[in-house]
Order: sequence, then C-alpha cells, then structure tokens
Amino acid sequence: VLTLSLQTSMDTKEDKTNKVTSLSSSSTDTQYPSAKCVYDLIGDIETLLTALHLLIICSGVISLAL
Repeated sequence: VLTLSLQTSMDTKEDKTNKVTSLSSSSTDTQYPSAKCVYDLIGDIETLLTALHLLIICSGVISLAL
C-alpha cells in the first residue's frame, strides 16, 4: 500500500515526458534538463564571461584574473 505522498513522488519521477533540452524562464520544477542542455548552458556562460573579461581588459578599466 502506497501513501499519497509516496505515490505523488513516484508520479513525478524523472522520465522522458518531463525531460527538457533547453532551459528558459518558463521551465518548471517538475522538468529536468538533459546533461547536454546543462553543458551547453555552462559553455554559454563561460563564453560570456570570457568576452566580458576581454572587454574589461581592453578598455583598461580593470584587470581580472580568470
């Protein structure tokens, strides 16, 4: 016999119907991202930070160590 909370947990487990391949402001707590989605997002953030770092260095405002 399953309790209601255990059944609810099992009903919202990670499966193909709630797996997403992109993240956005409309993402929900019941979705989970694919490994590639997370990797791509981290790569995008790293690229943005590198570009920002270069912009700051080239402008002569401050020198940051990355």
